Amino acid sequence: MRAALGIAGVAAVLTVAALATGSPVFLLPAVLLTLAEALALLTTAWAGRSLQVVSRGAQRALQRGDSLTLEVEVRHRCLLPMAPMVLTVEGLPGTEPFDVRLDDTRRGARVFTLTLDAPHVGVSHPGVVEVTVSDLLGLRERTLPVSLPEEETVVLPAAFPVEPLRFAPAEAASGAMARATEDITDPADTRAWQPGDALKKVHWKLTARRQELMVRRFEEPVPQEALVILDSAAIGGQSADIRDALCDTAAAVVETELRLEHRLRLPLHDGQVGDIASLSAVPMTLERLARCEMTGRERLDSVIRGAFSRVRQTGAVVVITARLSERAVETLLQLRRLGPTLRLYLVTAGAENPRWPPMVRKLQAAGAEVIWIAPAE
Repeated sequence: MRAALGIAGVAAVLTVAALATGSPVFLLPAVLLTLAEALALLTTAWAGRSLQVVSRGAQRALQRGDSLTLEVEVRHRCLLPMAPMVLTVEGLPGTEPFDVRLDDTRRGARVFTLTLDAPHVGVSHPGVVEVTVSDLLGLRERTLPVSLPEEETVVLPAAFPVEPLRFAPAEAASGAMARATEDITDPADTRAWQPGDALKKVHWKLTARRQELMVRRFEEPVPQEALVILDSAAIGGQSADIRDALCDTAAAVVETELRLEHRLRLPLHDGQVGDIASLSAVPMTLERLARCEMTGRERLDSVIRGAFSRVRQTGAVVVITARLSERAVETLLQLRRLGPTLRLYLVTAGAENPRWPPMVRKLQAAGAEVIWIAPAE
């Protein structure tokens, strides 16, 4: 644009000089410069009005680490020579837009392919977002927006092998929890009454004979539901690798436990992932993980405390997080004392936080598993 203004200014000065002196020496360059400016304006206008760009081949979903082949078709009807076009391409999640230079700008259609890598979990609309056209001399250029395909591409987490969870039997829980989870249809023995026992469990004949309250003790089933707590708090200035590691770990736990026919509960901040009972639910779960924006502001201990309401049906609890605090550790210890086994996946990048090892040892002393996860660079 500056070049065009400069050319226009020079042409105007030469035209004034030609009219003032009557010399063709000034008039001819002025005419040539004016013609070049007019051709530049016509070229960019013609190319811009007739330009069509279509991006094809975007997949509905692919796994993190895979790549996507995108076919791009560029078509225009401008007959005037043009400089190479510059196409700005929006890639897959976690990647910056990049430019592609198209040297062959002749009239008609040009088709080429791009290979886009999927290094991070997330959602995007891959394709050309804008095109810059200019005349052959570079006097004028015009940047045109391009409509992206409506269908989005979801990059799913990449699960990795993990050890199956160990489920705690109900008798390992606290007394109150064990009594609450007894199967009242299957009496096994009797015992002395304890505060909190329901009256329907009282063995009245034995109570009359012993002159003290006796209750029936029932078989205590092993709860086979696992609760997976994915800490979706905002990760601040940390890299997208942290988010990938969190989502990959959650996906690994879900796939492993469902193959063993264990029931899972995976609450996310959007509230759209809850009970997961079969392998058929895995694709939906992975997509919800990919869409999880990690924007929650709740403290980790508050997130964990929210699991207490269903702890009676839970045999194992998995916490996946990239942060740890004394308050969160105390809450985890309270959860562990209620009975379910506890596994903590701790995602850390770079140097280990010096405050974490003492907290980890405290959890391990209470029987919790702690597994460190290093995000892929």
